[in-house]
Amino acid sequence: MTYEEIMELDYLPELEKKMAKLVRVHGENHPELHAVAENFRTVILPESGNAAKELAKARILHETDNLTLPADACLVYARVFELLGDLLARIE
Repeated sequence: MTYEEIMELDYLPELEKKMAKLVRVHGENHPELHAVAENFRTVILPESGNAAKELAKARILHETDNLTLPADACLVYARVFELLGDLLARIE
């Protein structure tokens, strides 16, 4: 998936905003979210090549146990994982 294709995703602004909120609200209890947010940025950066995107995708899936929601997940948490799952599915 190219940078241009990523930028065309209609939900990208929502995902970026909610990712920041998720880390701010739940980051203390779920420190893995900091790594998830960092790897998410790698996925959407224009200078990230395909290998970097693939590695970031693998790290996100590892850190989140394949996007498994924790027991204390709120609606924002669920929405972020839903959108992130769609984005990651598009990365080959």
